[in-house]
Amino acid sequence: KRIAVRFRVIFALLCIIECGQIATNASIGSAALTLDGPSTLLTLPDNPFQGEGEGNSFTTHNGSLLPTTYSMINGTGTSVDGIFNYWDGGYTGSGNRMMDGAFLSGGLGKLTDGVISTQRFDMVSNLLGTGEYVGWRGGVQSNPLITFNFAGSPMIDAIDIYLDNSGFGGVFAPNRILINDVEQPFTPPPIGTIGKVSFVGLGLSGPQHTVQFIQGGSSWTMVSELVFNPIAIPEPSTLALCVVGLVGLVRGRYRRFAC
Repeated sequence: KRIAVRFRVIFALLCIIECGQIATNASIGSAALTLDGPSTLLTLPDNPFQGEGEGNSFTTHNGSLLPTTYSMINGTGTSVDGIFNYWDGGYTGSGNRMMDGAFLSGGLGKLTDGVISTQRFDMVSNLLGTGEYVGWRGGVQSNPLITFNFAGSPMIDAIDIYLDNSGFGGVFAPNRILINDVEQPFTPPPIGTIGKVSFVGLGLSGPQHTVQFIQGGSSWTMVSELVFNPIAIPEPSTLALCVVGLVGLVRGRYRRFAC
């Protein structure tokens, strides 16, 4: 009897460990970046300026939450001494997507198209404003506020913001970032690189959320993508495994004391 009880206890513990591992993998997988399918994981290169062309950009959206629309003021460009125009040139909603500072609403564009740039802004931009970044010049379209709308009321655990902090041409990460009007601490990518700023454990809910970039002086803010990651919920099979493990552990302890 004691051997049988010990076996049940060991089996229960294994079930619980496996349950925790599956939940952990699910949480990690929800924020994974993918290229051409969920099985190919891709990370930023050590040298983000290396190489040319679209091969140095990658796509994401696997497991992330997509907003239905977002609204904001359009980016700026050559009219304020930009090398190119950093408009949201592919925006699908209303507003003049080829005009500096025009108010855009009711659509989607670069910031949620799944294309994350790994190159410096000037290498992937053009005069048509259809490059990989939306850019705002401080002191002109200062402290841009972006309002994201979602279907229903999803639970958002994390937000990843991909941006240029190369320092080239006065392009830097924002001084501060506000989410739903609340300033959030963050660590920018190292100066001279392109990377992401991550906010984890936000616990946001509701159909609408805002992100605002507070700039420093006349510096440029260049953003290529925002990714919204949901709170990971274990699959039914994972929950069932946890229940089996807990029940087995309780029964094992009960029989042990009964003996």
